[in-house]
Amino acid sequence: SEFALHLMGCWGVRTDPQAISELEQALREHVDSTTLQLRLAGFLRDSGSKDMKAIRARVSAAYGDETPLTAKGAVSTARDVLEGSGDAALELLASVSNDQKLLTTYIPVLRAGTDKPLNPQYHLVESGRTSARNPNIQNQPRRGGVRECFVAREGRVFIAADYSVAELCALAQVLLDKFETSQMAEVIRAGQDVHLWFG
Repeated sequence: SEFALHLMGCWGVRTDPQAISELEQALREHVDSTTLQLRLAGFLRDSGSKDMKAIRARVSAAYGDETPLTAKGAVSTARDVLEGSGDAALELLASVSNDQKLLTTYIPVLRAGTDKPLNPQYHLVESGRTSARNPNIQNQPRRGGVRECFVAREGRVFIAADYSVAELCALAQVLLDKFETSQMAEVIRAGQDVHLWFG
């Protein structure tokens, strides 16, 4: 219920300053060493700004006739394009932008939880799921080290529970209750992967 979500937000969650410091140090070391390599590759100017002309030229060279383009017809420099280029320097550029975002966006939020609890505001959305903001604690990066910065209060523990295909199992049960038959329920009982079966 919304009241339970409100109470969760009031209780809040804390972060571990030691884990944050270790994560920040690792990120800064990676960004600093990568910045030097990207300057040598000609992707970064001395001012620190990106040389997009050089980056696009390298993307074009990596992909040849199959160079991905933006909707407006320019050479794409999206992260997935850089990561899939097979060019070590472009892949490095993709990885450092992610680490820079972690440093500028996530580390400050994590640090705020060391002095006092972070108190996200939770809401129910139309799908029946929940959302959180200020901060969005439900969508933390998967990169190792970020989620590990959150700690349970003394005498408490965090428990992770993830039911396999819970929504599809619930739908199969609703179909059984309403129509007394469900091919999806049969697939689930047989131990098959429902997503593969449907595909």
